[in-house]
Amino acid sequence: MPSIKREVYKLLGGFIVLLILLFASLMFLNVKYGISTDTENMLVYQGALLEQSYHSTGSLPALVNSEILSVYKEVEDIPSYIAAGFSWPEMEVASLEEKPLYDDSGNARYVYAMKYAIKGLNRPIYIISSYDDDLEKKIQYEASIREGNLLYIGVGISMIIFTILLFVKVLYWRLLSPVETLFDWVNSLDEDNAPSRKRLKYIELVHLAEELKNNLRKQKEFIDREGFFLRTISHELRTPIAIISTSGELLERMSLRDAVAQRATDRIMYAVDNMKTLVQTLLWISRKSDSPLPVTEIDINAMIHELVEDNKYLSQDKDIEFDLDKLAAGDMLHDNYGAVQLVLMNLVRNAIQYTHDGCITFESFSSTVTITNPVDDDNSDQKVESSYGIGLYLVEKICEAQNYRFEIMTETNTVKATVSFTR
Repeated sequence: MPSIKREVYKLLGGFIVLLILLFASLMFLNVKYGISTDTENMLVYQGALLEQSYHSTGSLPALVNSEILSVYKEVEDIPSYIAAGFSWPEMEVASLEEKPLYDDSGNARYVYAMKYAIKGLNRPIYIISSYDDDLEKKIQYEASIREGNLLYIGVGISMIIFTILLFVKVLYWRLLSPVETLFDWVNSLDEDNAPSRKRLKYIELVHLAEELKNNLRKQKEFIDREGFFLRTISHELRTPIAIISTSGELLERMSLRDAVAQRATDRIMYAVDNMKTLVQTLLWISRKSDSPLPVTEIDINAMIHELVEDNKYLSQDKDIEFDLDKLAAGDMLHDNYGAVQLVLMNLVRNAIQYTHDGCITFESFSSTVTITNPVDDDNSDQKVESSYGIGLYLVEKICEAQNYRFEIMTETNTVKATVSFTR
């Protein structure tokens, strides 16, 4: 992807090349047109002199006849190669015509011709200017003339290059320098070292920098609130968890014989263990510690079966089936138990809680778990979005912290959540 600086240089380079070509073309046309105009003026001037003399004396003076300029009264008096080279009857009066011709000796000549009308004279006169091409080129390319031309050309090119470089320097200082200043600051986003309005110069860049600072400030505030929330809820949960845990241990030591009470006690202790794991993971996320969580061997198949059993109460009064046959047996994972359990628990709970009828399918292969649950047709996107509230938030935060790959997709009447625990 090109940078602004490089793109500006490319555009300026192309513009300068086109400008030089246009300038050279205009100069060539100007020289060519200037020569023709100068020659035309010379012939008209010669005709005007003859006309002035005719009006003064009543007759034409001796006509000029030289290599460069000749005047003739009749077409028959004109050298044959020139007389045959132009269409004299159709030629407009006081209009210059020019063309290269060859004289009777085969020499190349460039000829300018004009038919000129003198008031009071019932016939036109013919004014001819002829140049020997070989002699003109020889004079033109003599050493002194050539060196002088090359000197002027070199000075001109040097001035053009200097002007272009100066223009690019000024353009860079005026336009690109503030952009690079803003770019350098964006790379660091250090609010304390934000560029001043004077350095940015332009109101658009100033507004952009202000908007970036506002967004940066809002992001920091959000992160602080998020960290405060996680730390607070984690600390606040410790006390009720400790009370419930102590009470559950007391009930276990009482060795109650009632099977119903025993199952209730087991569920209390299981919930307490899950809450302890949740608190530990939340604290780890909020601290953003670089130290890794403890790792243990996890049976994904057994964990999903256990989570489904623990959350089956959410499917009461619903026509829901569970397809666990696609779970790979012996799919073992070496990772933090709490992080993996929290991710799978939230995905399982959401799948059961927001499915009204149908079959929920669980798949696992190579430490990748996919949970697919049906949803209603009406407003399925909104329902999926609302169903993954705090659960989705925790899943995304844990996956981000642990470098898990998580993806959730809404397909036709289904929601598919996929998490890969491989890094």
